[in-house]
Amino acid sequence: GIMLENARRLDHPEQAVEQLRAALQIDPNNAWVTVDLVRRLKSRGDVEEARSLERAMERRTDAESSMAAALLAFDDERFGDAVALFERVPARLRNADMTRLAAVARREFEVRFSKTDHEIVR
Repeated sequence: GIMLENARRLDHPEQAVEQLRAALQIDPNNAWVTVDLVRRLKSRGDVEEARSLERAMERRTDAESSMAAALLAFDDERFGDAVALFERVPARLRNADMTRLAAVARREFEVRFSKTDHEIVR
């Protein structure tokens, strides 16, 4: 809503974070407000609070929350988590961008997993 738009326009990171927190108070299950808040918190170094919000969203199983949590996992290069979260979204609700990101996450996960596997074998 209006609070989210105001927060996105603000150049003052503190004010934006406060606006997003207020928006989350009004609509605690809004996945996209949570994404904006988590990204802003991480960018200013509040990783613990950001991860707490992120974990809470990952526990919700609705498609919006799963998609939003998958994007955040993708941002953090947690590709295995991103794949698992993307896969919770029913196929009929996936758009082209989501399908593409899921494919990239799966490839990255497989590449990193196979590298780790080889290193262990040596």
